[in-house]
Amino acid sequence: CGLTTTHEQIIHVVDVTPPTLIAPADLTATCSIDDVPSYESIEEFITAGGDTADNCGIDPASFILVSEESDGNCPQTVTRVYSIADFCGNIATAIQIITVNDEELPTIIAPSDLTAVCSIDEQPAYISIEEFITAGGDTADNCGIDPASFMLLSEESDGLSCPETVTRTYRIADLCGNTAIATQIIVIDDEIEPSLTPPADLTANCIIEEVPAYTSLEAFITAGGDTADNCGIDPASFILLSEESDGLSCPETVTRTYRIAD
Repeated sequence: CGLTTTHEQIIHVVDVTPPTLIAPADLTATCSIDDVPSYESIEEFITAGGDTADNCGIDPASFILVSEESDGNCPQTVTRVYSIADFCGNIATAIQIITVNDEELPTIIAPSDLTAVCSIDEQPAYISIEEFITAGGDTADNCGIDPASFMLLSEESDGLSCPETVTRTYRIADLCGNTAIATQIIVIDDEIEPSLTPPADLTANCIIEEVPAYTSLEAFITAGGDTADNCGIDPASFILLSEESDGLSCPETVTRTYRIAD
């Protein structure tokens, strides 16, 4: 009779299986995360050792760097998260860790050794790396110096005098906290003799005991004498060095020699 009928059957094509995404091996950098740029395409990602797959097919254009987060420390750990989607929009992610760590020490070279005459205060310590470099010092690092880390670490004297040797130790750090030190020597030595001017000459009638010798610097100065030094006098060093007569009489001449030290 030629009679016909039809019936429709619906087939839903739905991919609910997410793709897989495997990151390349973790990386290291020395100074900056910029040393290892992120992957801009799935082709770069795979060339670097990553991998991706899907039961139905990957959408290469969907590949992106989702995030890049640092822990802010040194060594610094940076976490990069990549993602990719299949043609049905199912997404997979993969994590790659980049460790940024500078283990190379900075260098620091002190300015030339110095001299002072009276006191270490004549040669003030450097308070900044700028002063240190202006004076002839130098510093360098493969990744960068932290100027704020510059400091005078110690100042030690050998405890002697004329000359006294003072050793100053300076320290600097790089941006990862690696440190280096440099020493500078300051020799303090006063080679200028003091001056000593005696009071006016004296006379006695019978014996020298009529005019006793000065027993202290204070008495010497009170009598009209004087003394001076570029760095300072040591009052306790004042002595009558000698008292010599010419052996004659009427008149007898007695010569007293006094001594002082700085």
